[in-house]
Amino acid sequence: MNATWFDRLARDVARGMSRREAVRLLAGATATAVFGSWLGPSWAMRAGGGVVQDPGCSGIRTFFRPDCKHPVPKKNYKAPVNGCGPEGGVFGTGINAVPNSPLYLADFTPACNGHDEGYSTCNRPQDVTDRKFHHDMYAICGRTYPGSGMFDAMLRIQCLHLATNYHTAVSTLGKDAHQAGQAGACDCCDECPGGAEKCVPQGPLTPLQKDSLERYGSAGRCCKNGDVCENGICCTPCLPGWTRCPVAAPASECQFGCCNPASPVCCPTFTPGDSRCCKQCGARGYCAK
Repeated sequence: MNATWFDRLARDVARGMSRREAVRLLAGATATAVFGSWLGPSWAMRAGGGVVQDPGCSGIRTFFRPDCKHPVPKKNYKAPVNGCGPEGGVFGTGINAVPNSPLYLADFTPACNGHDEGYSTCNRPQDVTDRKFHHDMYAICGRTYPGSGMFDAMLRIQCLHLATNYHTAVSTLGKDAHQAGQAGACDCCDECPGGAEKCVPQGPLTPLQKDSLERYGSAGRCCKNGDVCENGICCTPCLPGWTRCPVAAPASECQFGCCNPASPVCCPTFTPGDSRCCKQCGARGYCAK
């Protein structure tokens, strides 16, 4: 089972590196080797010159990161499942601190495997998977003890109690395991490299923009990291402490300028929508002397 929280329970039994910590260490060691050959845009050129579209990502597919705005399912990913405890038992000893069949009342293995799959399904919220886990265990208890007699009723009540304990454990302690499952199951789909802003032009598209839209699903262009999109143009924002002031086109395509701290006041000029930087505004659109 996806078992960061099980690792916490297991630490009461043994000491050492948890299964998830070992996986993270291995992932870090291998990431550099595969990064260069794997990172790339979501489309590639066929030998004949056509474009192969990535149906899962219309931008650039990269490794998942915590601040990813557009997680998408990883290609050909198969969620790992291993029942109700850490894979291989406690630190590979085969000792399972969280049994598949608690007190031998019912076999929760199918529910635990489904929980693993849920945590490793890209964009599936943790609470959705945890609720299904609880429901699945309840269903197993009902199938295992379907009778109406006192004996079946007592065992069914105890089975449901254990199911609730398992659900409480994952819903309380499963956040790290869910995040790790999402990191394994998702890629990040950036419209632009490094998550930079996408700037879509205003007004009718040019022939080049129309061709880009048909070929790649995008008519805009990627701004540099840190730039902002203003009126369909990638613009460099004002530095901290500088004042942003309106500037009429065509003097500025971005339609704003930046006044430095020495002249921080935006004073309107005779041109509508235009201004100049002054220490203090004077009459008739000029700076005060």
